[in-house]
Amino acid sequence: MTALRESPPEGTATASGQAERQPIRVMFCCNPGYYQHLAVALASLLENNQRHALDITIVTSGRDAEAERRLLGTLPSHPDVEVYIKHFELDGLRGLPTSHHITAETYLRILALDMLPPDCDRIIYLDCDLVVLAALKGLWETDIGGYALAAVPDPYGAERPDALGMPEGADYVNAGVLFINVARWRAQGLAARVIDYASRAGNRLEYHDQDAINAVLHGQILTLPFCWNCQARMFRANGSLTRLDRAAIRAATGDPAIIHYTTAQKPWMFTAFMPKRALYHRYLALTAWRDAPLTRRSLGYLPEALFNGAAYALGSSFTFDLFLRTTNAGRVLVRGGRLIRWLGSFLRPGALPAARGGGR
Repeated sequence: MTALRESPPEGTATASGQAERQPIRVMFCCNPGYYQHLAVALASLLENNQRHALDITIVTSGRDAEAERRLLGTLPSHPDVEVYIKHFELDGLRGLPTSHHITAETYLRILALDMLPPDCDRIIYLDCDLVVLAALKGLWETDIGGYALAAVPDPYGAERPDALGMPEGADYVNAGVLFINVARWRAQGLAARVIDYASRAGNRLEYHDQDAINAVLHGQILTLPFCWNCQARMFRANGSLTRLDRAAIRAATGDPAIIHYTTAQKPWMFTAFMPKRALYHRYLALTAWRDAPLTRRSLGYLPEALFNGAAYALGSSFTFDLFLRTTNAGRVLVRGGRLIRWLGSFLRPGALPAARGGGR
């Protein structure tokens, strides 16, 4: 464990002898390759929670001392923050279902709860691909005593309850922002139950640990207002949503507390077009990665950039990624691209066996 500063135990007097320190506890999980985006989330959290003590736990699947130094050394100043980095080995997670843009690290938010100190009875988990725009005090003071966690419903996952065999009328929530009742998870062994479900369900899970959390914990989840996990795509009109969802989303987008960049399109990509992209870059400017270039800038990504730009201009949420994954033409392109890469592997120097001499 690496600490930015050593903190006194929660509930004890500070060195100054003033009031007891009662911090808001927040957890992030990622690998070092995602530290740039974690830094953005941290910068936004610190900038907009200056009046509240924070204890931040970062659970990472890899060790990169230089990246950790950059991460912790350039964050915005805060009057009372403690940041800890904990390292987790992924060996036991390799068999769990993942996808092209969701890695095994997604399961850390479940298993990392066992790494928290014994006196931690609740914690706010945040994905790294988001920005915090408001104080978390209102969320932290939500009563979750009778629940495993609190989360925001995901209006884009309306078909998942049926697919997962959840009871009729059960809410399906997005796992990017979770207010977790750690004490209840420990007492009921919920982490093991969620991981076991994910392992057994395998590739039937479209959204992996998020599906598993919903399937196992339905009935134990308190739903939160959309403002606490306002997906960037909510800022565009979407006719597929119910009238009730559209009204609630309009209210949330008028005053969002957290904006979450869901889907495979991310604001650090040259090929991505989305609402509120500028907010990511605003907070990126406060970090050591302020000069990092956009990814996917090569000529090979030009078709994706043109497709996404045109779709965005037309008000469509149908991205190039969705085209590749959900249409026959897209699947043909994917298979063709794999074939070309495979054939190309034989054209690299040294890929073909050397010709043998014909002497006797």
